[in-house]
Amino acid sequence: MKAVVPYIKAFAILMAAFWGFALAACLLPDAPVQRHVAYSVTHGDLQIDYPRAIIPREECRMDNFTDALILNQAYMCSRDSLLVSSLANYHSCVGGDAVEVLQNLVAGEDKIKDAYSRYWHGSTYLARCLLVFKDYTAIRYILYFLSSLLLLAAAAVVWRRAGWRPVVAAALGLLAVRVFVMQFSLQFLPVMAIGVAAAAYLCVGPRHRRMSDGMVFFVAGALTAYFDLLTAPMLALGLPLCMAAWLTPDGEGFGRGLWRLVRLALLWFAAYLFAWAFKWLLATLLLPGNVFADAIQQISMRTSDIDDWTRLDALGANLKMLPWSYIIISLAVFIVLAVRRFDSRGWTRAALLLVVMLLPYAWYFAAANHSYLHWWFTYRAQGVSVCALLLAVAALIGPRKAKIEK
Repeated sequence: MKAVVPYIKAFAILMAAFWGFALAACLLPDAPVQRHVAYSVTHGDLQIDYPRAIIPREECRMDNFTDALILNQAYMCSRDSLLVSSLANYHSCVGGDAVEVLQNLVAGEDKIKDAYSRYWHGSTYLARCLLVFKDYTAIRYILYFLSSLLLLAAAAVVWRRAGWRPVVAAALGLLAVRVFVMQFSLQFLPVMAIGVAAAAYLCVGPRHRRMSDGMVFFVAGALTAYFDLLTAPMLALGLPLCMAAWLTPDGEGFGRGLWRLVRLALLWFAAYLFAWAFKWLLATLLLPGNVFADAIQQISMRTSDIDDWTRLDALGANLKMLPWSYIIISLAVFIVLAVRRFDSRGWTRAALLLVVMLLPYAWYFAAANHSYLHWWFTYRAQGVSVCALLLAVAALIGPRKAKIEK
């Protein structure tokens, strides 16, 4: 029981912080938020729902649809009481697609609204804070700048502790799923940022950090539930799992190492699921309607079989989005290095990383309906698979630089 107490305390603090942030965002002044949203739909780059970013291919499709929904909620945030605004997450429903609806909202056509209470919508509250100062286009550049700093800082921390291989493998894995598109998006960015930050924090020496490995995964799971709208949550779990596997101490057996990774993953899932359930309970108790029942019905639908398709089709739809030539060339380079500088001490790490590689595919199989319908962004979870595969080969390249602090 003693081991559970810190996690119960952490969960209580996180839930209070999540709701507190929502309440604080709703108290922000409406005028600058609404002015910047209006400018975004008339002069900014929020004009169509699904534009392509940088490269005109499906793999680089932006989700302006969901970003427009986020701005819609931020615009309407204070239309109701503070309690309702922080939990119901109302948005206008006048019009067709999300960008058109937002344009109609700015034009004053907001007679119909709908609640979206299942999610915490942390991205909406973050967007509202940023919209006090800047419009959507400027916010995209801010997100790109800050996420680039995060990636560079994480690379420096990981390189110093664990060497070049995790840095290169993670970079190649994230590039395989077009990380540069995620950096511009309110919808896509959170899972990548949480995963990268958690992986980097694991590389901070135990003497210089306050959270245990288990607590890092627990906090990451809760943050994912708060900010993510089911884009690619396995990125937020899989990237730190790759790092945890890479930092496996010399001499630890496969069974013990696997059990350690399973415990860390279970802590992540516990926080992820309980954070969702707490929002459903809170909304059900304080708002009209049964949000809990609605959430359970949505889970049943998202994990159900697909009409006229199979779960294997969901896997195939996501697999086809990967740049296979790029992956094969990257893998071949790592294999050549492993052959020339083979180190048999890396077999345990390699085996653990191959298990982590399967994580996104287990998610696709379980959440088949959602993964098939939204393949064009759910495929990004495979950044974990590419990273883990390359690291599995890299684990056999010697000597391995890893400053493991006792």
